[in-house]
Amino acid sequence: MSKMSAVLAAIIVATASGCALDEPKDDEGQPAGSESTQEEAKPTSVGMVLTGFDPEVARANGFEIVTLPDGATASVPQDLVQAAASGEYRPTDGVLPPHGGIESHGYGSGSGECGTSWVDISPIGNHKAALSSGMDLVSAAGSVVGVTWHINIHDTGGTSQQGYGTSNGVNYGASWVAYTRILGLSPGFVDATIVWYTSWVATSRGWLCYSVGPTATDIIY
Repeated sequence: MSKMSAVLAAIIVATASGCALDEPKDDEGQPAGSESTQEEAKPTSVGMVLTGFDPEVARANGFEIVTLPDGATASVPQDLVQAAASGEYRPTDGVLPPHGGIESHGYGSGSGECGTSWVDISPIGNHKAALSSGMDLVSAAGSVVGVTWHINIHDTGGTSQQGYGTSNGVNYGASWVAYTRILGLSPGFVDATIVWYTSWVATSRGWLCYSVGPTATDIIY
């Protein structure tokens, strides 16, 4: 019997006896060409936008709200007020364009970008779910001074709302995380959405930043 014939005979015997041949594996031990279908659940997050200023908060923290030569407004250090008003100093963060939009209009980084806001709803069984939410500021925004936050919950039983103030979470300075709440819900699909027009944070630079309103979806069982 030739060497090739012997190899073919061995394969036929192995197959007939029910022994599976080893499949090629990738570096993680998975069959080559296959992908793991398990994904870790992650909170849904989107940006926060600068919509205005609180002059009193800004002043209490060493900043002033100034109108720039092109009509835009910005929060700048108090020792740079005159320079900003004359155009000598051009701020690159915390600038609100004249029309109140959120584009940078040549001011460097996106002037309307305050950071990110996120929400997560995780089923825990027995028709209940854990609701968590929070936000993270960009470094230029300063620290969290005050928070007003609302989340709409929509399940097969109807719609309700969860409200939060600054003390209903943990203030880490550049971020704020709401205390987790356990909700009793109806079986089936559930959506948790941050209400963009009533969910905002005031920062130490006097920025007023609103959540764009992310939605998290899951199934209650």
